[in-house]
Amino acid sequence: MHPVIVISPPRGGSSVVAKLLQEELGYMMDEGPIRKDWKNPSGYYEDLTVLRINKVALTNWKFHTEAKKIPLEWAKQFSVFIATRQFKYGDKWGFKDPSCVGLLPWIKQFLPDATWIVCKRRKDQIAGSLVEKFNYDKTFALKYVDACYSIIEKNLNGQQNVIDLSKRKKERQIIKELRVAING
Repeated sequence: MHPVIVISPPRGGSSVVAKLLQEELGYMMDEGPIRKDWKNPSGYYEDLTVLRINKVALTNWKFHTEAKKIPLEWAKQFSVFIATRQFKYGDKWGFKDPSCVGLLPWIKQFLPDATWIVCKRRKDQIAGSLVEKFNYDKTFALKYVDACYSIIEKNLNGQQNVIDLSKRKKERQIIKELRVAING
C-alpha cells in the first residue's frame, strides 16, 4: 500500500499539489465536495473524512506535545479510513490536511510505506499568508512555520519528496516533479 500524503504547514501549497495529484494524475485525494472559499478559491482538496478523523485526535491537543499517545478513537477511525480507501482505490489514493504535521508520528505507524510529498515555500511567504488570511501575529506565524518544518524533517528523516513552490512554476513542471516522486 503506497498512498500519497501531501504535507506542509497551512498555506504551504498543499492544495495545489493535491489538486494536481487528483485532477492530472488520477489519485483520489478528496472524495468531495471540494471546499472553496475566498481564502482558497480553487479549493482545499482536503478530504472531509480525514478532517473529521484528525479533529478527534486534535481535540485538546497541544502543538508542543508530540509524545502523546495515539487516541484509541482516532486509531480506529483512521484504520477504517485506510482500509476503505485501499479497497476503493487500490494504490491511487492519498490525502492532505495541514493538521497532519502534528499527527505525523502516528500516521507513519499506520502508513509506513506511504509516499510523502512535502510542499516547501519560503518561511516569509507562508507566514505572510497566515497573517493576511488568518490574522496570525507575524512573529508567531514565523515560529509556527519553523516548528512545522522541524516536525516534518524530524519525523520523515529524509524519506520525503520535496516540491519547492517558493517560485512560481507552471503546473506541468509540478506534475513532472510529482511523477518522479511517485514513480521513484
